[in-house]
Amino acid sequence: MRISLFFPLLVSPVFSETKLFEKKDGIYALQPKLRIKGQELASDPSLYQLKFMPKLVPENGYNLSIIETALILELRDAEEWAAIEKNGDPVPLFLTEATYDGKNILKDGGIQVAMILPTPDITESSELIYTTTPPYLILKGKNFNLKHTALFFDPPLIDGEDMSIIVTDADKIQLTKKHGKMWRKEPGPLSVVAMDTGGGRLPLDAEKGGRLIAEVQADLEGHGVSVVTNIDKKVYQSTEELKIEGSGFRTAEKGQNKLRFANNLIGGGTNYTISSVTADSLTLTLTKGSKWKIRVDHLPSPLNILAIDAGDGFVALGPSAAKSGRNIAMVYEDPTLVKSDKKIYRTHTHTLGVEGTGFNFDFSPIFDFEKDILIARKDYYVNVLNRTNADIILATNAWMDSAGDLKVLSVDTGAGKVTFPDAIKIASVVDDEEEHKSGVSVQTNNNFVVYQSDSKTPIIINGSKFKGIPKIVFKPPLQVDIDYKLSVLSEEQISLSLMEGKKWSPSSGPLLITSIDVSGEMIDLGGGHGIKVATILSDPTVKEENLRIYATMSKHFTIQGSGFINSFNPDHEPKVKFDTIPESLFTVSSDWTDSFMKVWLVEGKEWAHLEGEQTAAIKVVSIDTGGGEVMMPNGGTMIVTVHADSDSTLCDDSCTYANDGQCDEPSQDTGGVLGLNLGYSDDSYNIANSYSNMSSYAGVFGSSWYGSDDLGFGIAACDPGTDCTDCGLKITEDGECTNTCLRTARDGVCDDPRVGGTCALGTDCQDCGPVGKSNYSTNIQGSGFDTSSAYLSTSWYDDDSAFLMDDDWVLQSQIANSVPMYKRNFKDHESIHREREGSGYIFMDVLWAVVMLVGGTVLLGFCLIAYRRFKTGQPNFIPLPVSAEEAQEFELSRLNERDITPDVVRVG
Repeated sequence: MRISLFFPLLVSPVFSETKLFEKKDGIYALQPKLRIKGQELASDPSLYQLKFMPKLVPENGYNLSIIETALILELRDAEEWAAIEKNGDPVPLFLTEATYDGKNILKDGGIQVAMILPTPDITESSELIYTTTPPYLILKGKNFNLKHTALFFDPPLIDGEDMSIIVTDADKIQLTKKHGKMWRKEPGPLSVVAMDTGGGRLPLDAEKGGRLIAEVQADLEGHGVSVVTNIDKKVYQSTEELKIEGSGFRTAEKGQNKLRFANNLIGGGTNYTISSVTADSLTLTLTKGSKWKIRVDHLPSPLNILAIDAGDGFVALGPSAAKSGRNIAMVYEDPTLVKSDKKIYRTHTHTLGVEGTGFNFDFSPIFDFEKDILIARKDYYVNVLNRTNADIILATNAWMDSAGDLKVLSVDTGAGKVTFPDAIKIASVVDDEEEHKSGVSVQTNNNFVVYQSDSKTPIIINGSKFKGIPKIVFKPPLQVDIDYKLSVLSEEQISLSLMEGKKWSPSSGPLLITSIDVSGEMIDLGGGHGIKVATILSDPTVKEENLRIYATMSKHFTIQGSGFINSFNPDHEPKVKFDTIPESLFTVSSDWTDSFMKVWLVEGKEWAHLEGEQTAAIKVVSIDTGGGEVMMPNGGTMIVTVHADSDSTLCDDSCTYANDGQCDEPSQDTGGVLGLNLGYSDDSYNIANSYSNMSSYAGVFGSSWYGSDDLGFGIAACDPGTDCTDCGLKITEDGECTNTCLRTARDGVCDDPRVGGTCALGTDCQDCGPVGKSNYSTNIQGSGFDTSSAYLSTSWYDDDSAFLMDDDWVLQSQIANSVPMYKRNFKDHESIHREREGSGYIFMDVLWAVVMLVGGTVLLGFCLIAYRRFKTGQPNFIPLPVSAEEAQEFELSRLNERDITPDVVRVG
């Protein structure tokens, strides 16, 4: 907050050219010297009297020396420039009075001469680490700047290249090592030689060569262990054996391997045992009664190993705080089926509901029927309703050739076939009801599909004895000559044509004829349940968007809309055509939903061949979800704009954990804060007991157990833009941005990755400006210093005190560590206000409308009163208190002025 103090000048200055200048740069509270810049300053320090706010303690506890351009104050009896509590906020220091020989030399009143910062410090630590492990270090201390704390190391470590510096609290910093980098190339001490929280480079134990933060030893043999990600391996909860592949495992003659699972599975026979070991594989055998994962409501989901101990301490397989180790398998719920005696007709029943467990939306279940009477995805399809219910949809003429029990021998819900000890009966198939004595019948049609609004494709009904114009009762209801036109083609065939603007059904599903009247008698069909004559598919629609992608750096984009899932055959892949992209350039991922599909670029291809500022639009021309090609209106629906690849925009798979099927970059769903892509353990296996089985994490932090320190919990595994295939391009469209960064949005300082900040790109809009239209300056906040020199030399304040470090050797290529805070330039950006949809915002809009209505009504009332008083000659809008005599005199004077018989009578 800016504070300005102004004090009246009582007398004119002694020297017309004498002047002191305002300064807002930061200095540390314990910094020995403070310089107040000025001009034409008299040289006798004994004649100066200075007063500050807050007051120094004692008030004159400093020595003053003068040069022509500055007053130089050096702490003497005073301990610090301002009293600041530990981890407290900076305090502005104001010069409220300045006189020379009794004469005021402050022309413009009080001025700010410094921003006093709490002096930072790092706690010394001699903990043992190794050259490549652990993946992160915790530094403790005090007075760290959450927005800008620069560290300088010996040997040098470069922020953003060797490691990332993340200030998690005012007294905690996390150093996260980049994959493939080392804490030290050779064993030895790792020290912080200087730090900067805004007041310049502050040396730490300069006489010792820096503040020790860790002792680095050479990696041990077991630190080279690795595990291969394998999400293609699918297992059920109770699958007996699981094989893990990798390298560097400890063979039996050398000792035991220990695993640390994200869901707290415990080895040694508690949940599993390692039954066989080679140098490149481990085979795990599940203990009877245990399961690889127990929470069925989160399945299928990956089984994750965070770390492994091959004899020399646990080695992280990914940032453990992010729960981003190695996914070694995809775990599915154990499948079961419930026996049922429900009756179904041999041909007239079109759908059979089954109960059980393990059904999921990732895989359409496959049932093996007794005697192979029905073949999956040929004679039937399965529509999963939830994890315990599914519908089997008949796609052939009959469930069985003759009446009998319909039995299932085995089921596959995603992780392979599970054979039941005995065949499970799921229905009793009975013969269809006998044909009506009139001979009228309707044949089941289980294969015909048509879109809801398709008025060009007729529905043909086959049967017998169709005479005259039959009356048909449909489910869902349809009315002849209102919803459809009916034509009798022959006694065996009727044609139905949809009226323009109507729908066969309000939603997708079967169209049934429940009864028909041919000769004056209503005949029930299918035992009153109806006979299926068509499957109605939802009309596919595509939402118009204008996403930004790059020609090759963007590996995929999404299409949103509705009706993408075929209700008859849920496995039918939607086919989409674009105006500028041939089918050979892309594939549609298998995880589409009814409202979402992801389009992937084929390896080695490009969305468009572009150079420089060229762009290309991509439109969806048509989509086919099983009922034929549906053309988009107006020649196509806009989806994306392709830009030429950018040298300044990072989107690749350089992260170690890239392209593993899981996005490991900071998540915008959590507010866009780097470090809040929270890992999540979905099981709670023996958590209380698991701590007793934990081993010290490669010796680091002494008594700190691996996984027990939650300081870094949630640190994303990959930097923004380095897990492009899994995450897509993390960039906001030009001209658009949000203020959704949780901790630091709209605080006057840009905090997104454009300046090395912790917010996701485009989520600190007010301070940074839109992506592509940046609005921050490259000046340290409030200082006016250019970044090219601000951190290359000592602060202007320190003079010759040697309190700050002015040795260029400290940088040693660590200039990236001292990236300054950025200040927004408000002149270049026109803010865009766009509220999000939601009930809260609707409520606020309604409330605002009510306020405006009430305010407008009150204002209108005042205007009417004022108008009436003006017309009646009453000059005062608001009555003033007067005495009774004055009021009577005023009324008499008004009566004397009025005509007894006025020419105009005013009413109202």
